Amino acid sequence: MTDVSTLARTLHDLSSKAAQQNDEQFWGHVQSTSEVLANSLRSRDGSGWYLPAVVYFEISLRIVDNHAVLGQTSLPRSINLLLASALRDAPIPTNNKAAATLELIRVSANFCIDNSQF
Repeated sequence: MTDVSTLARTLHDLSSKAAQQNDEQFWGHVQSTSEVLANSLRSRDGSGWYLPAVVYFEISLRIVDNHAVLGQTSLPRSINLLLASALRDAPIPTNNKAAATLELIRVSANFCIDNSQF
């Protein structure tokens, strides 16, 4: 299982450097970190798998809710800063900025998982 807190901290660190760095390598790092985090947030426990409500209820005491943990961090602000930086020069990003933007949007979407599923 992926440590989502470490990934969120990495995005935070990257967001603080976004104003100074605008190269392909930087945005490639944002993209790869965001992709792993988005995949980990597809479920509450970070496994990437959705569980039926009954199964989830039976094992919920053993699962750490990554969404609740990350809700206490700077992740939403980091995503906002990175998206603003990616879209600063053009309303439609290109190259690595486009891939990073897509993955940041996936992180946002998977972070806002629907509670009615459980």
